[in-house]
Amino acid sequence: MWLRLAMRNVLRNPRRTVLSLAIIALGTGMIFATGGFILYINEGIEEDAIAYYGNLQIADGDLWGLEKDREKTLLDPSRVEAIEQVLSDTSGISGTTPQLMFHSQVQRGSDSGILLGLGVDPLNRIRHIYDIVQGTDLQPNDPGTIVVGRLLAEDLGVVPGDHLTLLIATVGGAFNTGRLRIVGVFRAYEEVFERQFAYVPLQTAQTLLNTHGVDQIIVRLDDVRRTHVIAEALRERLDATASGLAVRTWEDLGTEYVQTQEMFDSILGGVSFAIFVLVFFSILEVLTMAFMERVREVGTIRAIGTKRAQVFRLFLTEGLVLGVIGGLLGILVGLGLGALVNASGITWVSPGAIEPYPMLVRLIPHGAVAPLAIAVLSTLVSAVFPALHASRLRVVEAIRSV
Repeated sequence: MWLRLAMRNVLRNPRRTVLSLAIIALGTGMIFATGGFILYINEGIEEDAIAYYGNLQIADGDLWGLEKDREKTLLDPSRVEAIEQVLSDTSGISGTTPQLMFHSQVQRGSDSGILLGLGVDPLNRIRHIYDIVQGTDLQPNDPGTIVVGRLLAEDLGVVPGDHLTLLIATVGGAFNTGRLRIVGVFRAYEEVFERQFAYVPLQTAQTLLNTHGVDQIIVRLDDVRRTHVIAEALRERLDATASGLAVRTWEDLGTEYVQTQEMFDSILGGVSFAIFVLVFFSILEVLTMAFMERVREVGTIRAIGTKRAQVFRLFLTEGLVLGVIGGLLGILVGLGLGALVNASGITWVSPGAIEPYPMLVRLIPHGAVAPLAIAVLSTLVSAVFPALHASRLRVVEAIRSV
C-alpha cells in the first residue's frame, strides 16, 4: 500500500519527477562509469606490479634492510634448493624463478651510462615483462649476451650484434669488467625500464659478480586473491626452518603502485561525495516544494486518523522510490557511457609511460552496487527533512493553509 501511494504521489507532477530522475540518473551513471574506469586502471597497475615483482618474493631477511652486506644476503645453491622444496609442496603456485640484480656502468666507445642489470633464466617466462623489437631474446647456453631497452640503445647508439663493456663491482667489493654481445632490444611500457634496465642470463650475472648465489626467488600464483594467504603459509613453513628468510608480497615491494591505486580510489571517493551532495540538495529542493504544495493534503489525512509515523513513512517512501528508479536508470546511463568510451578508441599516457594505453571502462555487475546505494541513500537522506516537517504539522493549521 505504501509503495502504491508513493508511486501515485511521485507521478502527480510528471515534469518535476522527470527532472528528479534525470538528476539522480546522471549522477549515478557518472559514478558507475568513473568507477569502472578507475577499476580498469587499478587492475592494470596491479598487473604491472606483479609482472615486475611477481606475486611474492623470497629472500634473505636482510636483503630489504637499510644496511646490508651484499655477500651475506645472497642465497647460495643449498638455500635455493631448500626454498624450492618448500614451494613445490605448496599449492596455488604457478611458477618460480631465481633472480640476481647488479648495478653497472656501461660503455660503448666514448658513450657511457648506468644500468640496472637483472640476471634471469632465459627459459623461465614468468619474469618476462618486455617485448623484443629488434634481434632475439636471451637464449639458454648462450652466455655473454644481453638485451637492452630501446631508449638505452638509442642513447648508446647500439643495435643487435654490437658489444657493450660493463664495469661492475663484485659481491666481494672488487672491480670486474665484462664484454657482452647485444642480442636484442626490447620495448617496455615505462621509460625507466627502457632507459636503465638490461637483462642477461643468470649465469652471466653470477660470473660478473663472482658468485654462485641469487638475490631472491620470484613466485607467481594461480590466483592473485590468494597472495596474502599463501604468503603467510610460506612464512610459517620457512620460519620453521630457522633459515632467516623473508617473504614479501608485491604490495610490500611496490609501494609506489599501491599509492597510485590509493590515489585513484581517493579520486573516485571525491567524485562520489560530490555527486552525493549534488543529488542530496537537488532532491531536497524538489521534495520540499512537493511538501509545500501538499500541506492541506497532509492536514486532511491527519484529520481522518493518519498517524505522524505514517505520514513520515509516506514521504520517506516517495524518496526511496525516486532513489531506486533513478538509480536503476543511472546504471543504464553508466552502461551507455562506458560502452561509448570503450568503442571510441580513446587512449591516454600515464605518468612515466611511453606507450599509450586504451581508455576503457570495466562494466561489471558488482561495480553497480555502490552507485545504486549512493543514489538511494542520497534521496532517502534528502527526504528526511520534509518527511519530519510533514509529520509534525498541526492538523488545524495544515487544513487552513492555502
